[in-house]
Amino acid sequence: MKRKLTLMLALLFVWTGVAWSQGVTVKGVVTSEEDGLPIVGASVLVKGTTQGTITDVDGNFMISGVKADSKTLIVSFVGMKSKEVAIKKGELKIVMKSDAEVLDEVMVVAYGTVKKSAFTGSATVVDQDKIKSPAVSFDKSLAGQVSGVQVMSNSGQPGSGTSFRIRGSGSLKASNEPLYVIDGVATTSTEYSSIAEENESSSNILSSINPNDIESITVLKDAAAAALYGSRAANGVVVITTKSGKEGKARVNFNAQFSWSKLGKAYDMMSSADMYKMIYQGYRAKGETMEEANASAQGALTHNPYNVENPLDENGNVVDGAKLVVDTDWQKEVFRTAPSQDYNMNVSGKNDKTNYFFSIGYTKQGGITPASDFKRYSAKANINTKLKFPTP
Repeated sequence: MKRKLTLMLALLFVWTGVAWSQGVTVKGVVTSEEDGLPIVGASVLVKGTTQGTITDVDGNFMISGVKADSKTLIVSFVGMKSKEVAIKKGELKIVMKSDAEVLDEVMVVAYGTVKKSAFTGSATVVDQDKIKSPAVSFDKSLAGQVSGVQVMSNSGQPGSGTSFRIRGSGSLKASNEPLYVIDGVATTSTEYSSIAEENESSSNILSSINPNDIESITVLKDAAAAALYGSRAANGVVVITTKSGKEGKARVNFNAQFSWSKLGKAYDMMSSADMYKMIYQGYRAKGETMEEANASAQGALTHNPYNVENPLDENGNVVDGAKLVVDTDWQKEVFRTAPSQDYNMNVSGKNDKTNYFFSIGYTKQGGITPASDFKRYSAKANINTKLKFPTP
């Protein structure tokens, strides 16, 4: 009986050793968090080894002969975030999350996206934080943001047209404006409104786009742009991507912005008395009499700023009883401190099936001169959803 017990223990140790050398079997299933469907072709690798496999059409995997001291699996798939999972007994259930593109690493070009490291042309990405400014038009916000790009306002009027040049002018007679691509729709600044063009409007039609609705702007600056968009891109391309809903529950954002504008520096002007005396002395130096010089000075000014007919005597001094009745500083009369206000509200969200973004905005920018105010009402709706129709 004792011999039989010893023999059984010896066989047990031998079987354990063989099982240990063969290792354990790890199996499980990989699914997507977004829709719960199995992921086909996901890579499953035992960390620190070359042992691995890929998932089948049902998302299942099985790795045999895994060493007992192995503790972690590395699961990866294109478009998903890589995940490390602890090895446990039984079937593993691994859920992978989508890997959202980061704008600092990805550029929007033509009809898709490309990583910066894979793009061989010359391009610059400007994100939404750099676009936020009191300017009512996004192209004015790009001034000084992108090398090789010149942004010059045609006038100081709010919402005025802008000369946008990418690496200088390419034509003497034809247009030098770049091609604008807004959410995949290609257009130029002159194609927005035929009414504004026919009436020679000085306003910038690009200012109708609310900068708060823009997610990012990509400026394509070299010949690679022509390869993507053809001859219309000869002057460069400005690709504009507007905002869409982001993962999570519904978000409501509201922001208000106030600012004031005024003339940067006023010129030191002569008074009416000084101007009158300077002109009067000039005519006296030509040999005119006192009466003739007074009349000529009033003709040059188109008015008499004094209350008497001949306010200056033979020596150019103001006669007794003469008073200055007109002394207008037209800079103070014309220019003003102009208030500006900007209000924006948006609602956005994203779930497994629906992605939505709604926004409204109101902008009023006062001009420093009368009748030069700019006012804009804007609205945007962006919704994407997955519809499932019943099978017949």
